[in-house]
Amino acid sequence: MEKEILKELTVTFAKEMLELLKSTKEFVVEQSPLIIQELINWEIVNSIAGTLMLWVISAALLIISWKYIDYKVERYDVLPPPVCPKVVLSGVAGVLLLASTACIMNTLKVLVAPRVFLIEYFSNLVR
Repeated sequence: MEKEILKELTVTFAKEMLELLKSTKEFVVEQSPLIIQELINWEIVNSIAGTLMLWVISAALLIISWKYIDYKVERYDVLPPPVCPKVVLSGVAGVLLLASTACIMNTLKVLVAPRVFLIEYFSNLVR
């Protein structure tokens, strides 16, 4: 009696699991192209946003280094500060502009070779 009940429960459970797996498979097959396209779109937007942020920060640093420091010297009629703040801020802005090339290259990779991007993306998920 218990064996029959256990067997019936096992068969019912197996049938439900098969139905669940079939519906999951259909969902994944149906939604995969949309998810992949959204992933590619997100990476493009993310790279462009990163590039723009680096450009804005670099421009702000350059403006501060070349305009504000001169303004402060003229306004308070003091001796000009050494060149060091201008050089340091300009150097940091230059490094940020160089870093923005990585974002630009990532955007180009996604636009030109989306399959390569997807392979790299999914291989990083597996690690």
